[in-house]
Amino acid sequence: MASLSSTIPHLVSTLSSSLTSSSPSEVTSALGCFVSYLNAGQLSHTELTTLYPLLLPHLSNTSTVIAACTAVEELVERSAGLSQNISGSSSATRFVNRQRTSELVTGWATAPFVASILSSAIQDARDGSEPDDETLAVFKLVATLADHLISTFLFDPPPPSSSSAAGFDPSSLLTLRHPAVHALLSLLLELSGFPGHSAESYAVNELAQGAWLNLQELGADEGFVAGPGDGREGRAGKEGEWGVYRGVWEALAGKVRERATRPTEDEVRGWPKGASSLST
Repeated sequence: MASLSSTIPHLVSTLSSSLTSSSPSEVTSALGCFVSYLNAGQLSHTELTTLYPLLLPHLSNTSTVIAACTAVEELVERSAGLSQNISGSSSATRFVNRQRTSELVTGWATAPFVASILSSAIQDARDGSEPDDETLAVFKLVATLADHLISTFLFDPPPPSSSSAAGFDPSSLLTLRHPAVHALLSLLLELSGFPGHSAESYAVNELAQGAWLNLQELGADEGFVAGPGDGREGRAGKEGEWGVYRGVWEALAGKVRERATRPTEDEVRGWPKGASSLST
């Protein structure tokens, strides 16, 4: 570990150069190296502040998207405290803070690149093709990012004074009424309703489960529960949020019912081997 630590300044310089290379293979190697050092607990917030912006362009490049999504997904999980370094510490905890999470949601997850990937994957699935590795990497990062937003920030907005002090733009605060959150929840709905009857298709359906569970639990804590009673139906002053919250669950129920509908026997005969038993 001491030897690793002594090479960090040179490593950051080398990675910075490689991550701006025009060679996809060099970029992919650099991203793999980044994850290795991250796993070893050798990248503090100081190094991450230098390297993180260099990761972002590769999230929308099909030649490097798998390695880039893997790197950012690991960084998000460590920021949420879901992953530890091999030494047991969590040096990257809270690095993907509220502002970086907001920027990832608005600048990548709900931007045209991901929408295009999703649209193409859904059409391919309806035509009988499975999602490729690039698509799965994008889907996994979307689900991880959504889970991080919901569990950490969505129901816990900062006090106005602290937001102003940190230079945080109030209009970028992601709440249930923000259009970017609506777009992100729509992406999760599409993952939960992703078509196809293979193991890969059902694996895509399961990606959003963590986000839905956290949305249910934390929303209930806010009083977003249907039926009579004090503090329910969004609590006083939160009727708008309750409308969004209720609409999302109604849409998810529709997606789940659609996925649970047994297709015709003629369609089942054309499924891959083993898919019929999976659907039941």
